[in-house]
Amino acid sequence: MATITGGRILQLVGERSKDKEASNVESVNVNVNVDELRFEKDRIVAKYTHTTTYAPDVASIKLTGEIYLREDDKGRRDVEEQWKKTKGLPPAFAEDLLTSITYTASAVGTLVAFGLGVSAPINIPRARISAAPAPQGQRPGATAG
Repeated sequence: MATITGGRILQLVGERSKDKEASNVESVNVNVNVDELRFEKDRIVAKYTHTTTYAPDVASIKLTGEIYLREDDKGRRDVEEQWKKTKGLPPAFAEDLLTSITYTASAVGTLVAFGLGVSAPINIPRARISAAPAPQGQRPGATAG
């Protein structure tokens, strides 16, 4: 399990369309990207972008930041290997990172959202990552064809 040791906000941008009212919000979309992982001597630095979009074109909040994590030697090797091969992350590490990012975006984004006159960004209390469900009509482990 990764240990979050800190982080910082690099950029925070809030935009509101002049011709749209907050009451026009039909959906709130959240997108989280891990843009970069740096493996330093005693920590892993995850640079991320969290975007909340209030559709249709009412407002948006974009947060760019860094989260600092520690991982034991085996976990660090697993994370580094998977990131370099596929730009993916082991599920347990991804859960800890995603939870930290959404908490930060919710806390910081609340004040920006208030200024824009929209609801605060969604906070996920504890992210859980699992395998995608099997397509309907197909047994788990079965192949089509």
